[in-house]
Amino acid sequence: VACALLTASLEDLVAARRAELDAYKASKDEAIGRVQKAQTKRWLKQEYGTILYAEVEDGMDKVCALPALAKHKRACEDIREDREDALARAVLDGATGAFCAGVVAGCAP
Repeated sequence: VACALLTASLEDLVAARRAELDAYKASKDEAIGRVQKAQTKRWLKQEYGTILYAEVEDGMDKVCALPALAKHKRACEDIREDREDALARAVLDGATGAFCAGVVAGCAP
């Protein structure tokens, strides 16, 4: 339960941030098309993903204190602390079901 609530809360944060960034990303993609240097293009393309990863990291610091997770705070903190990088990657990749199945014994995606 804690894992599902944790990942759902983080997914909600990322979805809200993605919605905010859609217009920004569209304008950035247009600007990238005008850039000549390959290294600069790579750097600009990575910016969107970096912003989303930062949103997940910021959310992880706060999510276990949410009222929905009050009964599961210790389990939430354990999951977050033990598997922080894998959790962030699962949220960004949309693979939270598989993540929770790997973290919680007896859980199926």
